[in-house]
Amino acid sequence: MTDAPSRPATRGGQERGRLRVVVTADDFGVSHGLNEAVARLHRAGRIRRTAVRIDGLALDHGLALLRDLPELDLSLHLNLTEGRPLSPPERVPLLIDDEGRYRRSVAGYLRDLAQPASTARRQLLHQIDRELQTQADRAADLGLGVQGVDGNQHVHLVPGIFERTAALAARHGWPRIRIPHEPLHASLDPRDLVHAAHHLGPVKHLLLRHLARRARPVARRHGRRWEDAFVGVLFTGRMSPRLLDGALRRLERRGVETVEALFHPADIDDPRDAPLRAKVCPYYFHRDRRRERDRLAARD
Repeated sequence: MTDAPSRPATRGGQERGRLRVVVTADDFGVSHGLNEAVARLHRAGRIRRTAVRIDGLALDHGLALLRDLPELDLSLHLNLTEGRPLSPPERVPLLIDDEGRYRRSVAGYLRDLAQPASTARRQLLHQIDRELQTQADRAADLGLGVQGVDGNQHVHLVPGIFERTAALAARHGWPRIRIPHEPLHASLDPRDLVHAAHHLGPVKHLLLRHLARRARPVARRHGRRWEDAFVGVLFTGRMSPRLLDGALRRLERRGVETVEALFHPADIDDPRDAPLRAKVCPYYFHRDRRRERDRLAARD
């Protein structure tokens, strides 16, 4: 199934022969500096799409920016691993710890949902479904007009969760769902390879390829579409135009037609984010995000 993006490639897109590339930034709404970087890069024609965390602590700031960014393509970035659910705690007790925060990582969901069918597993999936629906309803109430869906830390790909994500997309009429199938590509710079190994990029790459293979028939059954290939897992935190161009050359030779390229840019020193630093994952303020911002901004 070859699936083109839902809108023509404009800002943040490339045309390379038959290859169409959509550059995406995740986590919009998490911090002021992240929002500002995405908005600025979109206006400069570097980013076409962003994935919105509807539970982000800087969402109000992001919504104000979006009013002046009508061409920015939006996806809903479903979250089940960081912070607190939008649902009342008493409605999702299996998702949270004693402090009301999400209790599982992606690995935890993979472990617990791999168990044989049981009442406990059904109850967990029911509460996951409830929280996903709450996040989707919030996006609809805000009038975001999202055209796709994906997951924070790719949690939407977990078997059991992906089926519910695809069904959610079908109910809400979101045509696109992210399936991060990243073909193997190599960097000639040893520093990139060391970075990838240190951050377990190859492990994530192999796991996501496996989950993507399982996800495609589910997405097809629900009538959703996706880009043919994905770039941005192997070198998360070190993504650059150089790495992207190398991957695209390989994909062109394979006859791929559509690609989603994921970056994580942010202005990590925005003073408005001082109160947020203790409330969100430190990675949102890591220097790698500033590096990706600068490399993307400097692209010819």
